[in-house]
Amino acid sequence: EDDCLVISLCTGNMRSIESGVSVYCARYHMPLVLSDKTIPDQIMNWLPGYVKENNIKKIIIIGPIDASEIIKLESLGINIKQVNDNNIASILTKMARNNKDIKHDSVIFTASDPLAAHLGSYMNLPVFITANNSSYNSADHLADEYREYLKDYNIQSVVIVGSLPESLKD
Repeated sequence: EDDCLVISLCTGNMRSIESGVSVYCARYHMPLVLSDKTIPDQIMNWLPGYVKENNIKKIIIIGPIDASEIIKLESLGINIKQVNDNNIASILTKMARNNKDIKHDSVIFTASDPLAAHLGSYMNLPVFITANNSSYNSADHLADEYREYLKDYNIQSVVIVGSLPESLKD
């Protein structure tokens, strides 16, 4: 979508989500801005000019952002959509389920390796992040949301990028 910009949280319990989100940004040629729950002043000062110069009509926010930040973004006169939930797995599976263009026969898992995003956009596959909250290291167990996705779509092929614990590979 040429008229869309994505703002993704990338700190705290949303650390590494950008590797899963950037697959969709690359696929649809949408710029990706990384942020905290409060958008830094430098970005908020830059954003109005960028929106105007590039005819941005919609901003998609990924993750929990402060309500005051949404109000600031709405003041730009553009459509704001938020994809939010309690954790990375919930958000990324929601994005994959709602994307009709992405392949649903395979998935990519990574703790937090950004190369997974490149591979996901090239192969047109969702990238699921296993990093535990607030670290770049993988959790020892697969999140329930991922297990449900694998079952619902009868996933037969899994690509692993980087190192994951043996307990996740079963």
